Amino acid sequence: MIYNLAQYLRDNFPAEIFFINVSSANNNQLPDRMINISEPPGREQPMSGYTVKAITFTMRDIDPVKSYKLSWLIYDFLINCYNIDLPAVTVGGDIYPVINIGAVNPGQTPYLMGPDPESRIKFVFNLIYNFRRF
Repeated sequence: MIYNLAQYLRDNFPAEIFFINVSSANNNQLPDRMINISEPPGREQPMSGYTVKAITFTMRDIDPVKSYKLSWLIYDFLINCYNIDLPAVTVGGDIYPVINIGAVNPGQTPYLMGPDPESRIKFVFNLIYNFRRF
């Protein structure tokens, strides 16, 4: 699901740089302005056919105002994405089929996480998705 969501965001925000599950170990090799999307394990809801996942979004930039604005821009865009189909995507030979987002719930609004070791300001928020694969 995370690859489909990243592709959807790339299609809607072509000027931004998105990473998936990037660890903080190689922070200094990444661009100053970026969005990291991370996905913990989800839980199935067999009766509805949907899966529930909490997705964490981390925005960072050297300029704290830009990081703040970017976090709210992405948050406001995603919080209104329900009953949409995320595009199919192929990553490293693996095919991820179209996914239907049934509902998006705010887990946590954007908040200041503070600077990283290189003084880039980070904002983080969480969204909870109900989705199903076709």
